[in-house]
Amino acid sequence: MAGTGVNGSEIIIEQSRAIMMAMPNPDTLKIKKELPILAEMHQVIVAEDSTAIAAYKKKTVAKILSDIEALPEEQKKFITNKEVYASSALNRQMAQFSVPWMKFFLGYDPAPTLEKVTCPVLLLFGELDLQVLPSQNQDPMVNALKKGGNKDYEVKIFPKANHLFQEAETGSPQEYGKLKKEFVPDFLEYTSDWIKTKVN
Repeated sequence: MAGTGVNGSEIIIEQSRAIMMAMPNPDTLKIKKELPILAEMHQVIVAEDSTAIAAYKKKTVAKILSDIEALPEEQKKFITNKEVYASSALNRQMAQFSVPWMKFFLGYDPAPTLEKVTCPVLLLFGELDLQVLPSQNQDPMVNALKKGGNKDYEVKIFPKANHLFQEAETGSPQEYGKLKKEFVPDFLEYTSDWIKTKVN
């Protein structure tokens, strides 16, 4: 269910882009500028190179300070110490990607493991999944299975389904709490029918 076919950094970059684009009046220029910075952060965290991390922090704090200067005066007045604010904001963001599990996820490539899978495989995706996009993950997963010689796989993309396989409007995580707490129509039937064809 909503499996990944590429490394975690690529997942998060595409996830971030898709979720920001789904927001009302997305700032496409800002999104285009921020995603490479996020990708670079992932790289230095995974590499665990203290020199690269220090250089990244210095460059990014300077960018945050520049962004602060571009804010309207009404907003700037609430930031009493710009340097502390910039450093704290960056450190908070880096901290969430620096915990052991997240560091592993960022660098983990699932393809070599998928190549070793020999049992029947059912790949389930939601058409509106903005966290693990079918367009990013379906082909790499199928290619890895094929490379390993697995011919017994099936792909199903459920229309209107989000990451949790709820029936959604946009797929944005902001919708999750507003949607029915149930799977999209036919989800359970399709999955159970597939299992029944493989197990006797």
